[in-house]
Amino acid sequence: MGVSTCSDKVARGGMQGKLLRSDVVIVGAGPGGSAAAYWLAAAGADVLLVDKEHFPRSKPCGDGLTPRAVRMLEEMGMGDFLHHKGYVFRGIRLYAPDGHISEVKLSADTGTTYGIVLPRIDLDDALRSRAVEVGARFLPGFHVVSPHRVSRKVAGVAGRWDGCPLILSAKLVILATGAIRAPLQAFGFPDNVLLPTGLAWRGYATGVQGLDEYLEIHLFQDILPGYAWVFPTGQGTANIGVGIKLNGMNPNQGSRALKSAFQRFLQSGRLKGAGLSGRPRGFPLLSAFPYLPTYAPGVLVVGEAAGLVDPFTGEGIALALESGRMAAQAAAEALRANDFCGKFLRRYDKRLRTLYERYFEDAHELIARVGHPEALESIVGRATCDPRVGEAFSAAILDGEPRRGIELLGYVLKSPYVRPIARAIFTLGAYRPLLDKCRTYMLEQVSIDTPHPYLLQMLRKGKMLRPLLVFLGYRAAGGDPMNALQAAAGIELVHVASLVHDDIMDNAYTRRGIPALHRVLGVQRAIVCGDYLIAKAFRLLAESRTLNPADRVVKAFIVGADSGIQTCAGQFLDVGEWRNGIPDEAEYSSLIADKTASALSGALVAGCALAGGNNGLSGQLALFGQRVGRAFQIRDDVLDFENPSGRDCRVDRRVSLPLIHAFREGDDVTRAGIRLFLAGGEISCAHMTSILRANSSLRYAQQVATSLSEEAAKVAESIPGVSETLKALAIYSVLRER
Repeated sequence: MGVSTCSDKVARGGMQGKLLRSDVVIVGAGPGGSAAAYWLAAAGADVLLVDKEHFPRSKPCGDGLTPRAVRMLEEMGMGDFLHHKGYVFRGIRLYAPDGHISEVKLSADTGTTYGIVLPRIDLDDALRSRAVEVGARFLPGFHVVSPHRVSRKVAGVAGRWDGCPLILSAKLVILATGAIRAPLQAFGFPDNVLLPTGLAWRGYATGVQGLDEYLEIHLFQDILPGYAWVFPTGQGTANIGVGIKLNGMNPNQGSRALKSAFQRFLQSGRLKGAGLSGRPRGFPLLSAFPYLPTYAPGVLVVGEAAGLVDPFTGEGIALALESGRMAAQAAAEALRANDFCGKFLRRYDKRLRTLYERYFEDAHELIARVGHPEALESIVGRATCDPRVGEAFSAAILDGEPRRGIELLGYVLKSPYVRPIARAIFTLGAYRPLLDKCRTYMLEQVSIDTPHPYLLQMLRKGKMLRPLLVFLGYRAAGGDPMNALQAAAGIELVHVASLVHDDIMDNAYTRRGIPALHRVLGVQRAIVCGDYLIAKAFRLLAESRTLNPADRVVKAFIVGADSGIQTCAGQFLDVGEWRNGIPDEAEYSSLIADKTASALSGALVAGCALAGGNNGLSGQLALFGQRVGRAFQIRDDVLDFENPSGRDCRVDRRVSLPLIHAFREGDDVTRAGIRLFLAGGEISCAHMTSILRANSSLRYAQQVATSLSEEAAKVAESIPGVSETLKALAIYSVLRER
């Protein structure tokens, strides 16, 4: 049905001056909005579907319809159209960063053995037309300005149509506006949670060789857990694109990284001889359910506007169609009851949470477990000899069962042929969703009264190792780690404060991949910001009394303070004058036990104390923390020279175990070179690395770290509840590459 015909149908529906009435007005004619309009109209409701665009219109998207989406569209009577216009695919081909290829064939177990690639310009117009065919009215070119209120209650939408003001009066409004923020803001939904969580950039290519019945997913190390794709759309043509997660990046930084990745992919061997048809376009991805509001009095929110985008794949059409149908059901119930208050509409939110909340948690966990090169390459490398790899990705990508994918990959990684670091990363990834919640909480709290917004840039980055240890200590004592969220955030802020002050002392250039704070704000303001972080940390630690008994909070405070005192003692010694310019190995071991290991040990014990753990358990956790903390620091010592990342003169010229070993084992020329290096003289990091290799000092330091890791793993065996995770952390501490 064309635009003019639809507009005529609106006119026949009873426009009276500047007011148009309906039972339900739906803003946004994408898959979610059109699905809601279809199901409501089919149930006999008077539905008005509006959109700011005139149809057909293009929409940047990957264009892939999973079997789940295909089944729902077929239920709407669109099966013949899909097969006539779409390109059928029967599997997915995964390309790992190291070149391994894995094929995932669609299984009859899903109920559908195929999916379809269909450009959104065709899909969305057909969906909109289908809604109109069953009785919905459609109004294109309508721009939402604000909610229409009667007696302070939402009673429709106010906006502009054809350059004139127009009010759409309705008993209920359904917002299906995707990742666009303005309509949600106009209806009073919070702004601080509406930032995109990912970005994608897509174009249509011609002359693409080797297309078949498989979608292609290309995994590149520098954009993990994002990916590039090639989705066939016809003979030699394909939808190609790149999607990334905004991990620690603001949208502007993400956009630059995205465009750069897209250009690299376009110039890759896979697309040799292909060319773009038209201009590529970017689009945000809002995968933030269940943290986004889904209802308000007189309003329901569906699809991406509610954050319903698959965190693992970035696919949102199936979830939009499902939530549109659920919103239609809730709207029909509200119309029958003539009740549009928030309490009544909350049932829609409850149904969404029942259906999706665990799914989103599992999807985020799966991303954390496999979105790392070492883990992913090991997994895909096993695909040719272990069918469970294909089953796992099929379950996660096509069947909507990420938990099943996690379970299957867990079995795969038990193989003795899998690298230990891959197993360790996969195990530790189970805590990533909790760490993400901790980071979100920390950012929310600091944003309230931060001295300068650049602090937030620092807090968006980092491993979050200390919060992880707090959670592990809390769980070891039998507690729910969610109750340690505030304390974990506070301990991370203390750590970041120490980094700010360390960078000033070392005159460092960068921290966490961005300019060091004192380089941006100056030394004096950076010191103030570090002090602020410590004060804020005290506040967050104190807030943990809302979820934990006060006496336990005091114990955790004391543990944290004691570890801080010990850390300061080690730091003070590290910036002092050493005998003959360099300490011996025993002195250095004592130094890092204070400077580094005490902080990690303290985080574990603080979590244990907060959960009411006994002294015996605290002692075991402290011992583990000391061993793994020293191993972690020595691995850092090795990485400074093994993987300087071209920073050379910006490597901290401090005493470390490889230098101590070379100083002890080397000749006078070696010792003179080490003294010159530590004094900041004209000797390059590359030259120093060659000296350390010549004396086997990097190998020696790694052996010491490995021995400490093995001791930590033995201690972990006796710690209940978290033994496997602690052992994984011990392995990770000495095998990580950054």
